[in-house]
Amino acid sequence: MDSDTDIQTLQNEVKQLYDAQEFVQALPKLDALLKRDPNNLTALLYKADILCEFGHRQQSLAIAQHALDIAPKNPIILSLMSKILDNLADFEGSVHYAKRAYKIAPQLPIVLKAYVSALPNTQNSAPLIAKIVPRLLATKDAESDNIAAIALESVGKIPESIRTFRAGIRRFLVLIANTAKSPPPPATQAKGIYGQNQANTACNQGHARFSRSALLPRAWQLAWNLS
Repeated sequence: MDSDTDIQTLQNEVKQLYDAQEFVQALPKLDALLKRDPNNLTALLYKADILCEFGHRQQSLAIAQHALDIAPKNPIILSLMSKILDNLADFEGSVHYAKRAYKIAPQLPIVLKAYVSALPNTQNSAPLIAKIVPRLLATKDAESDNIAAIALESVGKIPESIRTFRAGIRRFLVLIANTAKSPPPPATQAKGIYGQNQANTACNQGHARFSRSALLPRAWQLAWNLS
């Protein structure tokens, strides 16, 4: 197997595992891929996100920073930086990167998620939240519902927040039901973060503010507290 074929095979395997959130299995393959291609942006992005999910946030930050050095204007990497810094309680840094991402790609769902997540950490955020939350909700994504609900709660819009949380719970239950009925996804071509399907593939699925397993109990808890 030649080097290019080897890299492509690893990329396909990594994408399949990452999309399925099989993060433990994905990590050694990511390491193998990065050993062959140290500047592979998709692999750097995936590994930084997985390490953040596992709580290794300083390592995650270092890898994301390396990716950002390679592609300083990539909105997905900027959004991931915002997420990592939020997890490190560097809220000023999180807002900074979320704003940069939003300025570059205001329509990209993952950017909207990062920006709305960061807005409650800014002063006088109510007008921006009111303006941007409807666009986030239009993505019709369970996590987007929960991010929007938290933002609405932060500016005192409690009834709207409760309704949005409930919508997120319903959407999440549908997602779980459909996932249980579906066979495992086939391996697909890994287009990379500059690929033509950038907004619709794993780049849009990943870098979540909350893991899928944590999303539903978090929504229930917050909705209960607000009701």
